[in-house]
Amino acid sequence: MSLAGRFKHALLVNRTWKQIVLKNMVWATLAEAIVRGLFAFAYSFASMFDVVYDSGLALTTTRELAAAGRNEKLLPDILLMKVALGAVGMSALGLGMVLITRDQATRVSIVVLGIAFFVLEMVNFAFPVFRARQRMEYEFLLRTAQAVFLLSAVGMVAWRAPTVLNVSYAYLVSGLMTLGLAVAVMPGGLWQIRRRIRGEVWVKLLRIALPLALAGGATTIYMNVDSV
Repeated sequence: MSLAGRFKHALLVNRTWKQIVLKNMVWATLAEAIVRGLFAFAYSFASMFDVVYDSGLALTTTRELAAAGRNEKLLPDILLMKVALGAVGMSALGLGMVLITRDQATRVSIVVLGIAFFVLEMVNFAFPVFRARQRMEYEFLLRTAQAVFLLSAVGMVAWRAPTVLNVSYAYLVSGLMTLGLAVAVMPGGLWQIRRRIRGEVWVKLLRIALPLALAGGATTIYMNVDSV
């Protein structure tokens, strides 16, 4: 019997119970590997645009709030910058996604994960405020809740409907829940967005943030490019 014939009889034809069990295990393992590979690809590709969402603003916000004590007048400007950078990042992600894959399910997963990463960047906006106010217990609470939300959402998906897209939605849902908690524990109008661009403030902040963004971007690309 030829090699092709042996392959057909071993993995495509049901003959004995032992052979059927082995055949099903092989195909199930291959399917699981493909699913994990697709998710790893979507996750790595989407995460490379995380540096655009942040652009060094997290560290810059920490620096500015620490330097100015409890002066938080820059927060509305930083929020506006984050929203603008989110739009830029999602646009770049969409363009790159179209160029790098034609699979529709993978594209949707990339978009969902891209939104999830942007939501988490908005959560990260709260951490410099907690540090400036010496309320690190809130940061601990938020990070713990984020881990619990993510573990619960992914666990539910893995139990009921383990697909690449559903896992991506689990990341998004857990991120939105964490953002809701961040808004709840950081009240007082601190989530207000500036309605106009103050050029001098943007220039000042970007002058500090961009070198940090370039360094972080190089690291992010290095860590994820082998999965794309």
